[in-house]
Amino acid sequence: MKRYQKSLPTWVKALCLGLFPTVLTLICEFNAAQSFSSVWHLIAERTGALVFSCLMSTLLFGLLIVLIGRGWIAALCQGILWFILSGIEFFKADVSGSHFLPSDIALITSFGDTVGMAKLRLEPGLVLCALVIALCVTLLWYFSADIRLPALPRTAVSIGIAGVFAIGLLTPAFSSMLGVNSVKNVNVFVARAKVSDNGFFAFFADETRALLDNATVDPGGYSEAAVADLLAKGKRPTGEGERPNVIVILSESHADFRSFEELEVSDENYACFDRMISQGAGGVTVVPAFGGYTTKSEFEVISGLPVLNAGDVSTPQDFITVDDAEGMPDVWREFGYETVYVHPFKEAYYLRNTVYPKYGFSRLLFREDLPLGDYPYRHYGDDKLVFDTALSLLSESEKPVYMHIMSMQNHQPYYYGLEKGQSELDYYLEGIAHTDRRLGEFLDSLEGIYEPTLVFFVGDHMPFFSSGGENVYSRLGIDDTNCGRVYEQRFAIWANYKAELSEFARDKFSLFYLPHMLLATAVGEELPDFSAAMLALKETCPVYTRPYQLDSEFVRCEAIDIISYDRLRGREYSSFAK
Repeated sequence: MKRYQKSLPTWVKALCLGLFPTVLTLICEFNAAQSFSSVWHLIAERTGALVFSCLMSTLLFGLLIVLIGRGWIAALCQGILWFILSGIEFFKADVSGSHFLPSDIALITSFGDTVGMAKLRLEPGLVLCALVIALCVTLLWYFSADIRLPALPRTAVSIGIAGVFAIGLLTPAFSSMLGVNSVKNVNVFVARAKVSDNGFFAFFADETRALLDNATVDPGGYSEAAVADLLAKGKRPTGEGERPNVIVILSESHADFRSFEELEVSDENYACFDRMISQGAGGVTVVPAFGGYTTKSEFEVISGLPVLNAGDVSTPQDFITVDDAEGMPDVWREFGYETVYVHPFKEAYYLRNTVYPKYGFSRLLFREDLPLGDYPYRHYGDDKLVFDTALSLLSESEKPVYMHIMSMQNHQPYYYGLEKGQSELDYYLEGIAHTDRRLGEFLDSLEGIYEPTLVFFVGDHMPFFSSGGENVYSRLGIDDTNCGRVYEQRFAIWANYKAELSEFARDKFSLFYLPHMLLATAVGEELPDFSAAMLALKETCPVYTRPYQLDSEFVRCEAIDIISYDRLRGREYSSFAK
């Protein structure tokens, strides 16, 4: 093959090698946004952030070429990496509204399942970027643009480049000097503003630094005595008396869009939801997720702790360092409950099948365990599937049942409605109405059984509508300065027996308080110290959800931080079993 290559002066080769990282960065910034105007915005108005991205790209390329020796191979490796990262960013933002974060790499084992949720399409921009990268790699091969160093100098230079790269990545002062927006990314709206200011690669680099900083969080003042001071003197269970079944339904992307009056959404879509509230109670809870990251909401319900104290990442279980972290299902089991988790999707997604048993679920049912084919609706299982499963489990169990249902019916994307002439919002609301009817049928069935049963129903997060359709939230004027309302979720609680539910109708509260409130409702005064302490903290700090509270409003709660640290990374002094 060498006879096809052309030998050029050293300075020309050096120029080609030096230009490649900048060209690659520009073309992949375009790939991430599929927009030339976004790239021009970086060049004309956010030059410093673009320079930072190009410098980091150059350092990485320099490290690769020194180690490998051949310019075209180094270019091919970095080109593939940059193309993949920017391509994932484009599709993730387009489908879910959230941007690609370093913590999302933990989902790489479930990449196929994630892709399956999206309606992928071959954008012309993707083809263009691939062709430009291929052309650059071919030219570097043709010009024999290589750097060959002896072993000792190669090692020394590699270490030096890697050190400078690490300093640039991990030192906030360096990126700030170049004008990179390093504001703390607390929700998807802030992330969107950061990507607009920084471009994707500077954003991703800053989020990598923040993730590494977050991994070392220690609330300070943690000790056994500190935990003991915080814990209330709750009573131990006596095991006497009949306890109600407790069913928690996290309904995929369910949200009450009537709260946005300008959208004029019909009450008919929420008739059974309203009936549930009128017969029981309702209120507003603040969830930690928007548009995706269901596991954040699930973590708060399953652990009884804020996901804020578990790194606020897409896989909060990765933040836990104790071997036997006690979950709320563990606590329910101590009260004599059978604990069941139901989710009609793949068991390995988010590693639920390996992680959730550790929280204390005695039984887990996933798509592989359910007759999904008998309950089709659009692209996922009909909500009737999980409700019929719940009824069957209640009739089979000789114990009271605590059941956590995570539905899948109304999952994104919603742009399938565009093919039928519907807006994404109308397509979504059609699914909401279907869920509502299934909910009504479920309540009718529960009214006919003898066993006392308590049901809590709430959406895990509000939906995101893709950039391919109408941007509902932009129309509502929601951005990073006023996005708190999209984290407020209306809920309903209902019982087929006489239950005291007035506590749920009070002021809004963060979702992680819910399991403690349900426990207090089901078992009365016989609360473990942990739950009693959390309910006391609810009175002084009702909302502790980082995406919901802007920087000017957010104040750390030392008591919650200490208890969370104890149960997730500490000695578990607050464990119910101790």
